[in-house]
Amino acid sequence: MKSKQEFQGSGILFLKYVFLYVVVTAPILSFCLMGMNFLPVLVTLFFIAIPAVLLIGLLISRFDGFSFDDAQSQIVKASGKRIPYSKIQKLIIRETGSMCQIVVQYGFMRKIALSSAFNTKDKSHALESILKRLPDLSVQETRYADWKTIGILMTTIVFLTAVFHVVLYRTSNTIAHMPQQVAWKVSERAFKNVSAHSLGEFGIAMPEQFELTSEDPDVLQFHAMNDHVWVKFVIPAEKSNAHIALRFIRYATGVQNYYDVLETAYTARIGILPLVIKYIALQRFDDVNLYAFQQTSALPQKKQSRKKEKPSPAVVSMIKGFIAQGRNKTQEVSTMLLTDMSGMKELHVVISGPKRLDEQELKKITAAVYLQPSR
Repeated sequence: MKSKQEFQGSGILFLKYVFLYVVVTAPILSFCLMGMNFLPVLVTLFFIAIPAVLLIGLLISRFDGFSFDDAQSQIVKASGKRIPYSKIQKLIIRETGSMCQIVVQYGFMRKIALSSAFNTKDKSHALESILKRLPDLSVQETRYADWKTIGILMTTIVFLTAVFHVVLYRTSNTIAHMPQQVAWKVSERAFKNVSAHSLGEFGIAMPEQFELTSEDPDVLQFHAMNDHVWVKFVIPAEKSNAHIALRFIRYATGVQNYYDVLETAYTARIGILPLVIKYIALQRFDDVNLYAFQQTSALPQKKQSRKKEKPSPAVVSMIKGFIAQGRNKTQEVSTMLLTDMSGMKELHVVISGPKRLDEQELKKITAAVYLQPSR
């Protein structure tokens, strides 16, 4: 006959302890992952953890526990799984504060939890009931204080993160580089007597020593024969924002576009994800230079058709971006990201040649780019 004696796990106890762990460890984990940009990750962790913990607590209330089937000489888990008395070799009890986990070992290295959120007030009763049926069973009890368990977890997270940072900084010559902040202004004269080309939302008016060698709807390529410098302008393919996974990642990390990604990575000194992105972006370069720039361009005004006509207002183009320079094998390469001030309109630039461009030469290239006035 099956025994009516049952022992049930406590979903409330589980919620109490897991919320405590989440509240304490989530800020540390978020900071380790994203550094100073930890807040969006922290909000996301709470957003995911709260419903997940509530669901698990509900499942524990219904399916965490065990009873005895003395007629069949078996312990029966609430999920329906049966463990014969004859196969049980050891009883393991792990106690943390007012909650404990009851585990039985059966067979070689095979363990199963009878209850993962058992109230310690009922522990002695449960232990007595098990030993009544298995008097020769070996019992192993381990107790942890709440603060000790949380402390071990936090120390492990911080230690592993610190090891990652030390290894990355020692093995990479580029991680420590921070972008130099520059601001450039471009007058109307820069656009006079030069041919302008359109590429997406951008206009490009390269200096006269650059000759257009290739033109496609999304790509323009120029070559300065005397300096052996190649400049390629590329409009990236549009990415759909409707994909749920992409939207979630952007929300979780706080980055909305590629400019935000580079800003987070290039300016980071700590944080696993930003430093990994920075390492990937710069690993192919030796002797790296980084620039973060803002550029204001005064575009040529429309000519007045009549003398009494009011002068048209000045048209100003404002762009921002990042420049990464470094040697790649035998070539000096500069990569640029140029965007409007919202960061939503992107233009990618790759410059290659035998020598590195200095700041003034870089300014000449960026000065050739402007946002075309809306029609």
